[in-house]
Amino acid sequence: TKITKIFDERLMPPDEHAMKDLPVPKDGESYFITLHPAYLEKSEFNTVSVDTNSDDYKELRKSIELNGVKDPVLTRINPKGGLEILSGQRRHMIARELNYPVPAIIQKIDDNDAMILVADSNLHRPHISTYDLSRTLRNKMTAMKRKAGRKKRGVPGADELQSDAMLAKEMGISTSKLNRIIRLSEATKAVCDAVDDNSLELSIASDLSFLSPEHQNAVIDLVGLNLKPTVKRVQRLRDAEKRGNLDDKTMRAILEDKDIQPVKPPEPPKPTVSGCVNGDTQRVASTGTDHGHITCHAGTAEYEAGHAGTAETGKHRAATRNADGGKAGDCTNVSQQRHSDLRREQAAGRLQ
Repeated sequence: TKITKIFDERLMPPDEHAMKDLPVPKDGESYFITLHPAYLEKSEFNTVSVDTNSDDYKELRKSIELNGVKDPVLTRINPKGGLEILSGQRRHMIARELNYPVPAIIQKIDDNDAMILVADSNLHRPHISTYDLSRTLRNKMTAMKRKAGRKKRGVPGADELQSDAMLAKEMGISTSKLNRIIRLSEATKAVCDAVDDNSLELSIASDLSFLSPEHQNAVIDLVGLNLKPTVKRVQRLRDAEKRGNLDDKTMRAILEDKDIQPVKPPEPPKPTVSGCVNGDTQRVASTGTDHGHITCHAGTAEYEAGHAGTAETGKHRAATRNADGGKAGDCTNVSQQRHSDLRREQAAGRLQ
């Protein structure tokens, strides 16, 4: 951005009057000024933490310690006094530690553009955690939709409806993955850290974010005990939470699938006794002087006959139905022949 005006340095710590006595640019103007670091504050839209132990931070600190802050920070007027940093938070942090002056550019920037600028400055970092990334993308998405929605109040335009697709393309990821990451802005740091160390899949972590923070952290504790959440298990956790009965015992049971009732195998069909029908077996009891078996084949049926050792003819049971409802067939003829034989044997016995 072209600098439209340069102001004198202010290298002494500011008082309350000095904090409110800063040049205010108009639309399209850019002011340049070098200030004591106490004039500048972190933006309220910047939720990203700074890892002061990272290699890139240490390298930046060493460079500033040797050469001072060379690249100006981008700022806007803070209504409460001083300047709000939109880009250059780490440079300002190091300068404040070393008590070095900070070159600054002051522009007139609204909230939506400020949110986007803050997000972009963080997204360009060499390393950013899932926790910070999710909240940064959420802020940028919110600002993009607000800007697109201003074109026609109350009616979402094409730009607003496609904000997620535009941001996903800018990030080089799919829209579904972008939405999962943004959903993690509702997840706890423990859940996001589990994604970073590959102990939890992004899709599972996204589903876990629907649980309360307390229950999210409890699940992560159980993951450390080798209990693995899956899509179905997380859904059952969410259902239990809605019912109000998700305690530690229930949570462990769900993650071990002990909440699922075992499915009983179907009982085998019970055997039935019918007449002399194709494929069936019919047993026929009779009385007589001997023990014997009578076999007939009317559709592969088998008949057995026995005797009770009495003088009178026993009662007989025989099948008289065929598969088509017809006659008993060969079984009846054989049975009648057997009855005749028994009567002759009994008569011969009486004569003797």
